Amino acid sequence: MKKIFLITLLFLAFSINGFTQDKETDSLEMFLDEFYEGGEREFLELIYKNVKFPAEARGNCISGVSSMTVTFGKRGRMISIQQKYPLGGGLQQEVSRVTKLTMNNWKSHTEDTSFTFTIAFMVGERDKLKADVRVITYGMPEYERCPTTKQFEKKLSKALNKGKYTEAKEYCEQLLQRHPFSKTYLAQYEWIIQQLTKE
Repeated sequence: MKKIFLITLLFLAFSINGFTQDKETDSLEMFLDEFYEGGEREFLELIYKNVKFPAEARGNCISGVSSMTVTFGKRGRMISIQQKYPLGGGLQQEVSRVTKLTMNNWKSHTEDTSFTFTIAFMVGERDKLKADVRVITYGMPEYERCPTTKQFEKKLSKALNKGKYTEAKEYCEQLLQRHPFSKTYLAQYEWIIQQLTKE
């Protein structure tokens, strides 16, 4: 069956030096216009033209959000790439690979600068994951078997009600992989860890 890949950009919000700035204020565009050759359009175009959804991740229904912090020096050379919330199934390597493609396009500036952007990989659109860049794969009927956030929440609730904390931990980890900024899931995860240490 033919695999159809569709990459969409629906929500833009960048965290620049720890301050979240919405696209509505044009701060993202201004930042990339100042620091990136070709500005926001060229940056996103490079990412979208080159990013791939690894087969291993697609086949194993791995969806999630990863956060990348890129630091570049005064001369525009990329100094480091740090990934928070790494994903499995080849997604971590793909995020690093595509970010490195921007390496030679940063402008010289008066001081080292860093910014953070998020990239979400989604199997179909049954889950709406929030990120700066969203990569969605479509067209495979077997993707209907991939669990959604709501399904993981139900499994988590059942496991907690039965006192199955090891199982609950796994479901909560899946939810945090998809929604790494959720205070609710993080609090649940910390509580589950406390219960497991008591056993």
